[in-house]
Amino acid sequence: MILNDLIPITIISIVFLLIFALAEIFHYGLGWETEKTRKFAHFSGGIVALSFSYVLSSHWSVLFLCIAFVAIILISKKKNLLKSIHCVDRESEGGVYHPIAVYLTFLTASMLKQPIFYIISILVLSVSDALAALVGKKYGFKLYQVQEDNKSLEGSFIFFSTTFLVIHLCLLLFTQVGRLESVLTALLIAIVVTVFEAVSLKGSDNIFVPLVTLFILSKNISPKIEDLWFQLIILGITFIAFYIMSLPSKKLSLSGVFILAIVGYGAWGLIGYTWFLPIFLGAVLIFFTDWVIPSRKDFDEIHRVIPVFYILAVPAVWILITNFAVLFTVINMEHLLFSAYIAGIVSQLSIIRGRRRLLTYGFPTKISCSLSKGAVFTVFFIPVYYLIFRDGSPFFSILTCFVGSFIADRLYWSVKVEEVKPDEQLKRGVVVTMVLSILVFLVNYIYYGV
Repeated sequence: MILNDLIPITIISIVFLLIFALAEIFHYGLGWETEKTRKFAHFSGGIVALSFSYVLSSHWSVLFLCIAFVAIILISKKKNLLKSIHCVDRESEGGVYHPIAVYLTFLTASMLKQPIFYIISILVLSVSDALAALVGKKYGFKLYQVQEDNKSLEGSFIFFSTTFLVIHLCLLLFTQVGRLESVLTALLIAIVVTVFEAVSLKGSDNIFVPLVTLFILSKNISPKIEDLWFQLIILGITFIAFYIMSLPSKKLSLSGVFILAIVGYGAWGLIGYTWFLPIFLGAVLIFFTDWVIPSRKDFDEIHRVIPVFYILAVPAVWILITNFAVLFTVINMEHLLFSAYIAGIVSQLSIIRGRRRLLTYGFPTKISCSLSKGAVFTVFFIPVYYLIFRDGSPFFSILTCFVGSFIADRLYWSVKVEEVKPDEQLKRGVVVTMVLSILVFLVNYIYYGV
């Protein structure tokens, strides 16, 4: 299949190499700062990627191109080349995430047979992000901080406005979606992806923005006005509820509340209220107990977004996977996906909780500590299992959740994570939790014989 696309692949590769060359010329020859040359490459590469739906016949060709450019980015960064792309003060993996997002978006849109969804998603990624960064850099005065990244309200407003216009005009001009439906769809997506862009760290918005855009579009292929209003109302309710819940303890910054609300919306608005309940119960644990995030008066606000971001990373992946399964009418296995989803939440809560504080409560050994955490968090989510397993017993899934969380906790704490930087500790927790939640899914899949 790739051989059939050999000519367009060659042309596209040459064009991308020219973009990199121009970025270097602008950086060294014209004295452009790196942020400008990065956004030039980002915008130009995105515009070229729009052609994939029309000049490439297979997703394998897109995969080949994306792997090639990920390799170029990684090698050039290691060899200290392409300084017009890599020479920035902040740490960012956006250059790697960008081609990955292009491929995943192309593959999903191809399976949906909706190339316009791919075009809209990549336009949002390329145009909105580039404009927001450039305007925010030059005209941004009202700054806010998310971890080590400085962002501006002006940049976020430009991102929102551009995203709304791109989606609204594309739906109105190139699809059969009605005028009001296109406005509501554009408004919904613009709000959600603007929040993702605002709170994403280290360039992760390059992968979140197009995929979230695509998934919301895919859920509204033939949108009904009442459904769109329902999703907007859910989005508002989740944010208001979590914001009010966060006020007494002040454990989370506004960024953390935004992340919680967006994932909550994804669970409720895109799947159902039963998937929202675990997020809500997790929020109760965070806001009204010290079991997950302890109360500290000297807790710097900009760091409070990080635990929430990593706690919700794995559950967010399972929400997307479940949406994918529903979209492509995969066999009905919501209860299996839900088991992995809950296991991901319980494992992350257990890991984030840490062993030292639990030991002060009198647990005599590390093993009993992990067992106790797994048991407490699993029991906390048992009522939700019975809402999903209406026609059967959830006992086996509950057991796998407990065992999985115990194993995840022991694997995580089996190495000296105290010697690792906090961000790396959290990343390691995500990897361990993702692997264990996948195993929980597979075990349940085999047991229930779906």
